[in-house]
Amino acid sequence: MPIKLGGDVIIGVDNKTVRKIDDILVYLQREKAVGDELQLTILREGQQMQITAVLGARPNQQESP
Repeated sequence: MPIKLGGDVIIGVDNKTVRKIDDILVYLQREKAVGDELQLTILREGQQMQITAVLGARPNQQESP
């Protein structure tokens, strides 16, 4: 049975495979800083795509919804 997904699925960051959210968080903490660019490999509507993103500051708990 196919799994319905809502939105993009990140499968890679800067040519490194992503298997779970922790892979992304550890990489960002160790290798990147606010303002850095990163290349994301995503699945969108069944198609693999490359997009570039610029890291912003992480909101604090008071700013988060």
